[in-house]
Amino acid sequence: MDKIRLSKNKKTRRVDIFINGKSLINILRKVEISQIEKDNEKERNNKKDSEYKYIKQYLSPETMEKLTKRNNEKTPKSLAGSYTGLPPKRVFLPSKHFLGKQSKRWYYRNNKTCILVCSCGGAGCWPMITKITLTPKKVIWNNFEQAHNSRWKYNLKFNFDRKQYESELSKRNA
Repeated sequence: MDKIRLSKNKKTRRVDIFINGKSLINILRKVEISQIEKDNEKERNNKKDSEYKYIKQYLSPETMEKLTKRNNEKTPKSLAGSYTGLPPKRVFLPSKHFLGKQSKRWYYRNNKTCILVCSCGGAGCWPMITKITLTPKKVIWNNFEQAHNSRWKYNLKFNFDRKQYESELSKRNA
């Protein structure tokens, strides 16, 4: 079984997600860098800049400028892992969001749940979504997807003990 830890980040006022002691954002960053490198190789071979244009259309000009300045580059590689957690009221009980019962604003296609948002904080800007499945003994996160780039493949699946998972959701004031 995988272990989840939810921690309120005092600096960002968001909830950081750790799985098996590792930041979920860092786990996703590694996968995304690999995907971007594959995309960039294809672009170099095709002499196109389609991925950059594709991604750019979904980000606000301010976010794109911040991300490209931070990395001194104009490639989508700077977007890898550019997420932040959700607000505590959206994550911790009594919210049912991380139990797969989200409001329309935080709900995406194919019954997937937004678990991270763009580093700018916008819910629809660059969200990470996943399928959350509840069983009597487990909570399963799988079918991860960058909502604006479904071509990237994450091949991640996490199985959490339901009691441990719900215990983390009840840590609102921790």
